[in-house]
Amino acid sequence: SANNAFMQVVKSEDPRPDAVTAQLFAVMQILLKGDKQCRLRGLDIGTYKVIPLSANAGVVEWVEQAVALGVLLGNSEANWPASLHGRYDKGNGKEVWKPNKCREAIGSCAKSKQNPNPDPTKQ
Repeated sequence: SANNAFMQVVKSEDPRPDAVTAQLFAVMQILLKGDKQCRLRGLDIGTYKVIPLSANAGVVEWVEQAVALGVLLGNSEANWPASLHGRYDKGNGKEVWKPNKCREAIGSCAKSKQNPNPDPTKQ
């Protein structure tokens, strides 16, 4: 845009996953804006630009006050209470699976040679 300054980050790692995520967010934004209930609730997802320069470098638009998806969902015990899972997943009478329990279950599945796809809910 004319006369507007934009902050950018130069990444020295593969920017293609960031580009795919940015595209997904753009599609989600279109869907949110196209749904009447979402518009009434003011649901919105921020979009940003990614310019891959090569397989190991790219430029990503800086987004002020952005929250990492893992933090938003509750990827650690420390941020669990403020996360979406911590606020809205009350277990419905079942045990709430916090991040460490999920990591343990996934790890035990990966190590299991007898049953490559065990059901972690039955452990």
